[in-house]
Amino acid sequence: MSDSAGAVAFCIGTWRARQLLRRRLTPPVTQVPWHLMPVDRVMERLRSRPEGLSVQEATARGAEAHAGEPAKLTLPYAFIEELSNPLTPILAGGAALAAAVGSRTDAALVAAITADSALVGGFQRVRADRALAELFAQSAIGACVRREGRERLVTSGDLVPGDVISLRPEDVVPADCRLLEAEGLEDDESSLTGESLAASKGPAPVVAPDITERRSMLYEGTTVSSGRAVAVVVATGSATEAGRSLATARQATPETGVEARLSSLTRASMPIALGSAVAVALSGLLHGRPP
Repeated sequence: MSDSAGAVAFCIGTWRARQLLRRRLTPPVTQVPWHLMPVDRVMERLRSRPEGLSVQEATARGAEAHAGEPAKLTLPYAFIEELSNPLTPILAGGAALAAAVGSRTDAALVAAITADSALVGGFQRVRADRALAELFAQSAIGACVRREGRERLVTSGDLVPGDVISLRPEDVVPADCRLLEAEGLEDDESSLTGESLAASKGPAPVVAPDITERRSMLYEGTTVSSGRAVAVVVATGSATEAGRSLATARQATPETGVEARLSSLTRASMPIALGSAVAVALSGLLHGRPP
């Protein structure tokens, strides 16, 4: 029975390792000094034009950008993930041991309860994932982008590096951008930098180590306070300044809430459970009962 439990644990560990290797890494901080480059050099580096990308170019770049993203969560995948925890091999070994000594009802009950619990948990995860996707779709930021010289309205998720966008007062910046043209432009960057006053912006290159001093850049999540602008997208999604900050915060989140309480309960109850099992086994042996 211990060999069976060990084999199950080994398979789960291998599957978890493959998951880790397939996980998309947080994009590294870019070293390209877009704020320092002249406009023509920026456009050349991004292989873009003032009239914007063609539909074919945008589609190809979008497919390349989303190639490494995880697939949509499905019920079978969520079910397997729910089973991949340290208790599964223990329960599987216990069920196999119960079946081996003739208690097939107990084995069937353990297997059924474990499978039902994993199925319910997987179903809830899929529902939550779909609800979150719908929420993001409904709250997506719109962007006025140029494609082959014509302006069209798209969501921020459809933008790719090299897209040329137009911005007006009260528009939320949908991605990290380098300014190409600006007319009386002021941008509210309080959501990113904490600055209470709007910053004036312009397309001229600027030498600035800090984000707050990069007057030739607009960053995702900030708001245009006044003026108009034309800018080219240099980063989208998790590659933006705001996206990297969010990814770092998620990785640094401490264990709290239900997870912390369950971990504490497991640490406290495991020695008691093991000690009780040993005591029951020894008591049975002392009374002459077969193993």
